[in-house]
Formats: sequence, structure tokens, C-alpha cells
Amino acid sequence: MGAAVEPELPSFYELVHRFSLFDSSASSGCDVQIGANGSVFCKCEGCVRWHDFVEGRDPSDAEVKYEVFTREHVTGLACYLRSRFCGSAKAAEYELPVMDVLEVGAGSGRLAQHLNRSLTRLLHENQGPVVRVTATDSGARGINGPEVKEEDAVHAMTSRKAHIIISSWMPRGIDWTAHMRAAPSVREYILIGETDNGICGCPWETWGYSPAWDWSESDDSDSSSSDNNGVLAPNSVITDSKISVTALPTEDSTQGSEVASCGRATREKPPYEEDGWERVELGSLSSLQLCRTDERWSSSRHSHTVAFRKK
Repeated sequence: MGAAVEPELPSFYELVHRFSLFDSSASSGCDVQIGANGSVFCKCEGCVRWHDFVEGRDPSDAEVKYEVFTREHVTGLACYLRSRFCGSAKAAEYELPVMDVLEVGAGSGRLAQHLNRSLTRLLHENQGPVVRVTATDSGARGINGPEVKEEDAVHAMTSRKAHIIISSWMPRGIDWTAHMRAAPSVREYILIGETDNGICGCPWETWGYSPAWDWSESDDSDSSSSDNNGVLAPNSVITDSKISVTALPTEDSTQGSEVASCGRATREKPPYEEDGWERVELGSLSSLQLCRTDERWSSSRHSHTVAFRKK
């Protein structure tokens, strides 16, 4: 027998409305408190309902969630993958008859399952090269879905010849991106989750984020952010924003760079730049994301979708 077909993902807009997320008027009834350990929380009815949902205590969805995958975000990600490899002859970034996407640390495999479902629909609507997503997970958490291959992330990245690698909510304090960049077949990897000094991966090794940043040395006083706290319309177009987390390198940027006690020298290149890759914020996809660290009483958006591309 085949694997059970999971119901359609919930709509981003329906969830925002259902839990009154990012709505300052609705969150006015929140009673935000600071715990003894410094944690910030609210136990009002609305916040309890939201936390029950992400913790899998809601009857509508019993899976514990880090990323709350939404229909709009996953469909947008599927469209993005096709646009990179399988779009029109003029627009396609790469020319490949089949594009293999590998998801590492996939857990239950929910993302890969719905990505494949969306990609199949897109293929039927617009014929073109095949995009296939393979989900892998070590199985250490015991939540592997029936379509998830039980493989350690590093083994999967080094043994499979993927063109794109996806990691959603990479474990805190662990960096898989060096292996992604080292794989000869990989042309791009996509990270989903909290960025920079958040709880996914390592700030410096994964994101190129340096807590020791000295803003006074930067000529870019504008420092435009790719974060978008507003809610985009359902038919928004995906846009890319290329950024560098550290200051632009100078001729002598590699001389005398030292590791500060809490971060990196401001002129040191991030590992991904040293390896010849660039970081691209997929802002329109990020605007369609929800995650467990989003709070009803805060307008901050915590989860993002970021692409790293080989130059």
C-alpha cells in the first residue's frame, strides 16, 4: 500500500485570520510577561490557542511544528525551483532535463511531500523538465514519514548528486552548509527558518552573521533590510535581494583579521563568500511564512527563506 495522502496545507491568510497574527488591534488583549529565565510570554486565550497549534495539541493538526508550512509558501517555493531550472528557455537559470532537489533534516517529510505535489501540478499545467524532491532524515527524532529516506544529512549531501539542497530549521549550533557548498553537483541551497543570530544553524558559519559588527565602519548607512513584516497579496511576484552580512571587502581585508571574543572582525568575508557563493533573500516567499517563534503580540516575522547561489 502507498503512503497515506496528507490533506492540503492550510492557507497562510486563513491562519493569520484564525489566530489574529500580526494584528496589533487583536493583540491588545495580550498580557505579555517576562519569566524568571528571561523568556517573554503571554497566556491569554488567543496566545494559548496559537501555541497549542504549533505544539501539535490542536485537533486539526497533531504535528509539532517549527515551520508552519502554508499552501502559498510551498506553492511559491515550487514555482521558484521551476523558475531557476525549468522556466522558459529565456528565463531558466540552468539548463537541466531533470532537476534533483534534496531535503536534509526533513523530519516527517511534510515539506517535500507538498513540494512534490505542487511540482506535479505545475508540470501538468506547464510541461517542462522534471523537478523531483527527495526527503532525508537521520531518524534520530523518530518522526520520519513513510516517504523519508533514513540518511544522515552529511551522508545524504555527499552521496547524492543533488542540484539544490533544502534545509528547513537546521538544528541550532550545527552547520551543514559547508558540505552543501563542497558538493560538486550543488548549484544552490535554500535555508528556511530563523536567520543570522536566530536559532537555526550557526550565526557565522551558516549565515555569515557577526555579532561584533561595527556599524561605524560601514559606508552603507542605509542598511536596507530584506525582512518584510507586511503581509503580501496572494499573487505577489517573488523578488530577490542580494546581500552581504559583513562589510564589503577591501584589498587588505584578509590581512590581520582577528576573531573577536563575541564574533568576527568586521572586514572578514563570510565562509559562503570565501567559497564563491552569494546570499539572496527571497523576500516574497518569506512574507508567506509562519513559525513557532512568531507571537500574536509581536509584529516581528521570524522565519525566512534564503537562497545561497554559486557565482
